[in-house]
Amino acid sequence: MAIQGRYPFSVDDKVSLGTRFGLQGQYEISVDGKEGIFASQQPIYLKDYLTGVVTNLSQEKYVFTANAGDTTNRFEIQYTNQGTLNTTDLKNQSTVVYQEQNDIIIESPSVIKGLKVYDASGKLVHQSIEKEKKVMISTLNYSRGVYVIEIVTDKGKEVKKIVK
Repeated sequence: MAIQGRYPFSVDDKVSLGTRFGLQGQYEISVDGKEGIFASQQPIYLKDYLTGVVTNLSQEKYVFTANAGDTTNRFEIQYTNQGTLNTTDLKNQSTVVYQEQNDIIIESPSVIKGLKVYDASGKLVHQSIEKEKKVMISTLNYSRGVYVIEIVTDKGKEVKKIVK
């Protein structure tokens, strides 16, 4: 995809990216060539609204998994970091939850002590006691929908959402 220049340029500008994936699998988004202000000083950030990850595409590519089909509101190009963390900082400071194939992956900088997964109706569908920093939960028996994950670590409790 090529994004044609927008005039006048504003660091507060945001560009929504629609995507179409032919197959379920792993994909990457990167910047191939930069011109003008982007060639020297202006960073380009990609925000993944599904995972909450913000990546500085001027420094690294973004690798993710996606299901087959179209999306219209998952990705956004931004020109300021807007107080969010890049992928490296995010992995080091915050718990990250994402879908990969038929698993929910939970990665935390702290040891995960316990997990609870609730479906959209509030029904508890998974509960476990853990002692790892990375946990995988199979979603083979989960229907499509939104799930809320309660994660207990040494540093407290976090709640994350994920869509299957």
